[in-house]
Amino acid sequence: MQIEALEAAGCTCIFTEIASGSRADRPELANALSDLRPGDTPIARHLDRLGRSVAQLIELIGAFEARGVGFRSLCDPIDRTTAAGELIFSIFSVNRPRRLPHPAPGAGCAVRGAGMERA
Repeated sequence: MQIEALEAAGCTCIFTEIASGSRADRPELANALSDLRPGDTPIARHLDRLGRSVAQLIELIGAFEARGVGFRSLCDPIDRTTAAGELIFSIFSVNRPRRLPHPAPGAGCAVRGAGMERA
């Protein structure tokens, strides 16, 4: 379900973590980050596919911004390539709950994926 959603969103590179996303060592995330080029837009189906805490998300998205890339979540109202998405993320990051809300059981998928839209 997640892979299909990423393909439907136009992702040309899809990275799938096998290990738990709560681990610090995430080789596929490292591969995705090393593959980023200015103008790319990394896409995750849900925010919790990218990071497990708001602090992790802020750090990752800050790194994206420094590299000239956007970010978009398919199921959350965040698209950092738009002014509205930037505003929502800014408000979200100010509130900084400790953990991200996870989607309801069954709303996700056994496959964890993140993709990338090339400029």
